Amino acid sequence: MYGRGTGFYTLKSFVLSKYGITTSGVIDRIFNTPVYIESTLHANLSHYINEQIFRTDDVIIVSIGSFKTYQEVKQRISQLFNITVLWAMEISEYHLSHAEPDFLNNIGYFLESNKVLIEEIRSNYEDEKSRQVFDGVMEYFSGKDYILKSIPFDPLSTQYFPKDFQLPLGANKFINGGAYDGDTLRSLITNLGSLGEATICFEPDLYNFKRLTEYVSTLNTTNHQPNILCLPLGLGATCQKLRFNSGSAVNSSIDSNGPEELTVVSIDSILPAFQPTFINMDIEGSEEDALRGAINTLKNSKPDLALCIYHTPQQFLGVPRFLLDLQLGYKFRLRNYTGYPAETVLYATASRFIN
Repeated sequence: MYGRGTGFYTLKSFVLSKYGITTSGVIDRIFNTPVYIESTLHANLSHYINEQIFRTDDVIIVSIGSFKTYQEVKQRISQLFNITVLWAMEISEYHLSHAEPDFLNNIGYFLESNKVLIEEIRSNYEDEKSRQVFDGVMEYFSGKDYILKSIPFDPLSTQYFPKDFQLPLGANKFINGGAYDGDTLRSLITNLGSLGEATICFEPDLYNFKRLTEYVSTLNTTNHQPNILCLPLGLGATCQKLRFNSGSAVNSSIDSNGPEELTVVSIDSILPAFQPTFINMDIEGSEEDALRGAINTLKNSKPDLALCIYHTPQQFLGVPRFLLDLQLGYKFRLRNYTGYPAETVLYATASRFIN
């Protein structure tokens, strides 16, 4: 593995571990001195080259998100060794984080059996760009030759706060599902200027929760007028205790075999009178369950929504279908922030998008 950042943990958790693939070495420039972590050598690239550690049957996966970095690493290694160098972003399983291990063997069945629903969901996207994003994702899932960056994508810095349109209700009363370390709050302040009247953050991973509350404590009350409540809870359809995997802080998710326990609550039960104007969720595949636990809130307040739907292929169909079935008049747009299925967000409003 080349790179020991967020991409490393994503790949290790959702690809390598799932398919029983072990890592024989880790390369990262932060390791000026070679060190063994969990019996695996961690060192910089120069050490691997100088000590001629590479073997001809090695496969190096570059887990850094920058395509430019990947090209540079591949060129340097390929000039010296005849080994395979791959980019994590080009591995299909990397973008199917919560799909069953055999999903790739059944992609054709998934697309064929959902043919009518796929066309129905596509027809409900308001603008051509959304349909292009949707088509690109479905093409990716088809298993056909995939052209790099064929899905139209926007800068990751604008995720949840798109520049080519606006959600009409604003974030005056905001529910942030999967608040992580406060990254969405930072983006909100950058893109909108300040937080609104009230913000409720849900983050079940206690390590992330600590980082979230530390960030919230630094906010300038005068500039951002924060009235923020942070809760160490997950969101779901009902209130219950579930097993949980912290995912090394970056990919926390519900896991029946997880080593930890968390409390999951429904929005309707814990915030029955909050009346949000905006709800965003990135909760590792549990978005539809969380919406089921917010039916009264959706019916009474009709908040604008920004929902990550990329964790499983079924989400691209199931989440918009659920909202359509509520018959609340929600209109949809779809935006992507990587050029791959990852970081695809469904935007929904019961009012009108502002162009």
